[in-house]
Amino acid sequence: MFFICIQAINDGPVISLPDGKILGKTIPIATGKTNWTIYSYVGIPFAAPPIGELRFKPPKAPSSWQGILDCRTNDRKCFQVRINDDRETEDCLYMNIFTKTPPGAKPIQPVVVDIYGGGFNHGSANGKPDKARHFVRNGIVVVKFNYRVGPFGFLSTEDEVVPGNMGLKDQQLALQWVHKNIHLFGGDKNKVTLMGQSARAASVTFHILSKKSAELLLL
Repeated sequence: MFFICIQAINDGPVISLPDGKILGKTIPIATGKTNWTIYSYVGIPFAAPPIGELRFKPPKAPSSWQGILDCRTNDRKCFQVRINDDRETEDCLYMNIFTKTPPGAKPIQPVVVDIYGGGFNHGSANGKPDKARHFVRNGIVVVKFNYRVGPFGFLSTEDEVVPGNMGLKDQQLALQWVHKNIHLFGGDKNKVTLMGQSARAASVTFHILSKKSAELLLL
């Protein structure tokens, strides 16, 4: 049994990030006569858990970890408004990345960051990579991430106690993480495009207007 567990870990792609190593998984895709592979990494921490003293505060960088972090599955959601889901948790600031480039390969591809909508009250980055695979197949790295919604993300007392817009600040920290690390997944940090409609489009607009975010994007 011990040997089988070790073999399962060795079968997945491993990437060394500045904070530690992560284990992903391969998803074989058969499209007509063409067979290809998605390299999937889900549940990558891009921020420290926003709990305790970090609740209602701007996000902080995550702590490093020892060993290999299992990033083959992720079902965490930030707390939602009017939705009761056992997967909801305050420890929710994680990122999912889908790429066609295996670890160590040199091709550098453009990047699409897909921000979810939901009126800033609900939504998550989880789900099967069905939509992402069309981008990935055509040489585009797809990034999705969770951000705080509802009162956890947008409550404000207009002071330092609860400064507000934590959800947008989560998004900005995620974009900074992408800028620093996406090359490890075969992505080009200078060709990052934000995508979204409805509340997602509003998020895109906010980041275009923010100098700190705009410098991270392809405009």
